[in-house]
Amino acid sequence: MISVGCLCRDAGMNDAYARSVIYSIRVLVLLASVLVFGGCLGEADDIRWDEPGSVSETAVDEWPSCEQRPSGQRDSRIADVWAADPTEPAPVWLPGVYVSGMSGGGCAVGKECLLFVQQQASYQDLDAAVGQSLRLAVSADVSGLFTQISVGDRVDLFASAWRSSSHGELRLAIDIERPGCANVRGTGEVVPVEVELSDLSIYAYEQLLGPLLVELRDVVGVPKAPYKTFSLKEHDEDEEPVQDFSEVTNVSPYFLSNGKFVGLDTGQPVSFESVTGVFALYTPQGGARKYEHIYVRGMDDLRY
Repeated sequence: MISVGCLCRDAGMNDAYARSVIYSIRVLVLLASVLVFGGCLGEADDIRWDEPGSVSETAVDEWPSCEQRPSGQRDSRIADVWAADPTEPAPVWLPGVYVSGMSGGGCAVGKECLLFVQQQASYQDLDAAVGQSLRLAVSADVSGLFTQISVGDRVDLFASAWRSSSHGELRLAIDIERPGCANVRGTGEVVPVEVELSDLSIYAYEQLLGPLLVELRDVVGVPKAPYKTFSLKEHDEDEEPVQDFSEVTNVSPYFLSNGKFVGLDTGQPVSFESVTGVFALYTPQGGARKYEHIYVRGMDDLRY
């Protein structure tokens, strides 16, 4: 059986009691919410994967801690998940992966949380980064166990992986029916891979790259309202940025802590020296189209 534990950073023996108390409180709150609200989780492809929402809850007997490898699991790498390409949820133990981005800047209690993880902190080039990154969706009912995770953390991760039949994306999930955890082992500077807009596409995301931290240089965009995305074009292109969001790569504020851009003049072209963020897809709930986004993590990811 997998022992009950807590989500926490590495600490010495003097902190063991404190960690156990914190975890006990969190588990009691989690189980109490299950008893009060009840319900059951829908099929995997019914969950909203684009932006936070709420999901119903189902009881689970025990919860993994990630302080050690879960029973019955072997060490895997993100590349192993891409190679296996499971079509049904399969538990996977991924020690030592890096967190490159988090929705809203970090997880919050009671709100679905999206994390991007990659195997290494840096890659020599785009070819070396193929099959090295995945998106993790943490449901609202267990997100409170992940509030200590931060961008740049190196974590041991336990989650379920599969390629969605409806969305076409290979990804990870943690929820009441599919327990998981992340235990911080250290930190590191996640370095973006320099790319061009032509390198980024829906196919590249779903079949090659996953959510990779990238950097675009010498691009132009026209910011809109602070909470809205805007499209990018190469600096040397004559035409205005294309406004059909399904055909271009857009900059999104969704992973900023306040969810909106700060200090950008709206309606005026801005020449960016560089744009850094996690490349991923956004699919509106109930929508058939997919949109390419660069999720910036802070305003310093936009240099102009």
